[in-house]
This record gives sequence, C-alpha cells and structure tokens, in this order.
Amino acid sequence: MNKKVSIIMPTYNDEKSICTSLDSIMCQTYTNFELIIIDDGSKDKTKEVIEKYKKENDKENKIKYIYQKNQDQLNAIINGLNYINGDYIYLAHSDDLLNENNMIEKCVKYMDTNKEVDAIISDLIIIDEAGEITGIQKTRKYTCKEYMLPLLQLWLGRNLFIDFAFHRKEIFTTKVLNSYLKWNLPFWLDLDNGNKMLNIKKVDFPLLKYRVGPSNYINNDIGKLNVINGELRTLVSLMKFYNIPCYKLQYYIFRLLNKFNLCYIPIYTKKTQRHLGKIVEFVIKKRFGSTYINNDFLKSLVCFFYNIKSREIKISPELLDNIFLYYGKDMRKFNNNLLNNKLDQVYIFLFNEMQKGFSDIIVKNNEDKDKLEIITKFLCINPFIKITVKGD
Repeated sequence: MNKKVSIIMPTYNDEKSICTSLDSIMCQTYTNFELIIIDDGSKDKTKEVIEKYKKENDKENKIKYIYQKNQDQLNAIINGLNYINGDYIYLAHSDDLLNENNMIEKCVKYMDTNKEVDAIISDLIIIDEAGEITGIQKTRKYTCKEYMLPLLQLWLGRNLFIDFAFHRKEIFTTKVLNSYLKWNLPFWLDLDNGNKMLNIKKVDFPLLKYRVGPSNYINNDIGKLNVINGELRTLVSLMKFYNIPCYKLQYYIFRLLNKFNLCYIPIYTKKTQRHLGKIVEFVIKKRFGSTYINNDFLKSLVCFFYNIKSREIKISPELLDNIFLYYGKDMRKFNNNLLNNKLDQVYIFLFNEMQKGFSDIIVKNNEDKDKLEIITKFLCINPFIKITVKGD
C-alpha cells in the first residue's frame, strides 16, 4: 500500500495566493496525501477562500482547515502535527508552489528506496509575486562532516541549506520538532545530543517554486528578530565547542567563494571561541546595524559576551512564579511584550545582570532550575553559564 503524505500548510492573510498554491498540490499524480491548513489568525478572507475552494473542487475530504489565534508560523505548524496521519511530512507555505505535478511521487519513491535517509532537500526555483520564474537558488550539497558545524558557526549561525524538506515522520515529530519548530534552529542539526547531524540528501529535482517579494517575512524588523534569535542560539551553542581564528576574515572568504558555489573548509580548533563579544555584535549588526542597541535583549546579549566573568547571581523563587516560558517559536510574542513593557520581571532582572556579566545562577530548587534552563536557552546564553541549586 502506498504510504501517506501529510502536508502541513501554515497560512496568514494569504487570500490572494493560496488558491494557486492549493492547485499545485491538488494536481499531484500521487494521490495518497492529506493537506492540513493551519490558519494563524488571518484577518482577511482566507477562511472563506479555502472553504469555497474545497466545495467547488470537491476536496472536502482532502483538505482539513484549522483556525487558531495568531501565534506565529512555528506554533501553527506544531498545532498541525495534532492532525497528521501520514508516513511522510512536507511543509508547504501558502504563497509557494509545488514545482511539478509529480513532485510528491518523486519524493515518496526516493524515500521508499533510500530508507536510511531522514529527509531530502533540493535547489529552489524562485518566482516573483506574479508567479513568474526569476531564477534558481542553488542549495549546497549536504554532507555529514564535522567541518559543517564550524562552517555553520562561520556563516553567522544562518542555515547553510534550506528549511524546505520532505521528511520522514518519525524524524520530524521528534528531532525536527525540537530543533526547528520548538527552538527555531536548523532542522538538520541536533544540538541537544552532541551536535549530531541528521542524514539528509539533496535530490536532483526541485521540490518547489519559492515566492520572493517585498512582503516576505524576513523583509521586516519583526521577521528579522524572529530569525536572528534562532541564528544566535545556533551560533552561541557552536562557539562553546569551536574556535575559528580570524573569524571576520574567514567569513568574508567563505562569503566570496559561496557566491561562486565553491567549497570552503574553515580553519578551526576544538576549543571555545575567542573574542565572543566582538563576534556576537558582528553577527547582530549584519541584521540590524547599530540600531540593535535600541532592543534591550540584543543590547544585553552583546554586553554579556563582552563581559563574561566569574560571578554569581541569585534568583529567588518569587521571580519565577507564574511566568511565561518562551521558546524559539515564541520570539514574536516575546518581542511584543518587550516593546510594550509586559515581560515578566525575571527577564528584566536578567537583562540588567547580563549587562554586568556573570557565570553562575543560583536557585533554590530543581523546578526553578528547569525554568532557568529554558529561559537562558531562549536568551542565547545557556552554554556559557552554570545553574546550581542551593537550598536554604
């Protein structure tokens, strides 16, 4: 029996483009699939457009529509996992198109034949807002070599590959759920288990047509904040294990060679990165320039890595009572609360202490320690601090 494919499509205010995206899915030659659309609080007529499409095209049993209050894209995808029944998972944005009508068929055939492969990636065909092809985005060949980790560190913590992939369900609902969806890290990297890499293969057929335009997520400050939170978490985690001498020089060499699709293997040692503050500030400035100092989180993070020192701070249980624990998927909510002075006081306390520099956090019980592990991971400082329980 053919294996089933679950396609999860997060959408937000895409009433104008979503029907074209649906057409590219519904015309697939491989028919054993389900489409789960998670509407992340759209304020336009997205719901009406989808319901009309389902009725007019007799797709009531093929498309499941779920509405949720706006929580951002990663939370929408996580919600979608509650409804899947497939053996494979593919994430489809509601303004992009599957490349060919046999794309899913090709993916299933490849994964069925290569059972050791966790997911597949490909080059991307780039289209504009009108749907016209404007070029091809080449994706580097994936390899499970250790030098890819310092190379990822050298690339400012930015994904060396792409987020678009055709996944095996058991890998997606465990490894990818934790890395990409929960913590906004590259989906192929498992930082929580010894910096392991998934077994990913690049195929020779494009998976999709990727729409690029001024309305894209990364082209606004909120989008940049969401993205850089994951990039910094990736960067900081790797800097604990790898030192790249002449970081900026190697970065520019790699960037130049990358434009010509030439391979670069960085020079590195297995030691903690030197000049942490300079590198973190360099990375943040690449996204925001000097305006980053207007954001208390980014400013405090830069100060922390300039001022790391042997110093203890204590956090009382009262500061941790009934607080909201942010994960990478919650960066938009965190930033909105930061801008509106609605953050729990423990975050403000930590910002102030980060600007002074510290190495150890003392708490009174294991429950508070667990909370601080999550908080400091979100704030991108966890690899460089120690959290200790010291009761009264």
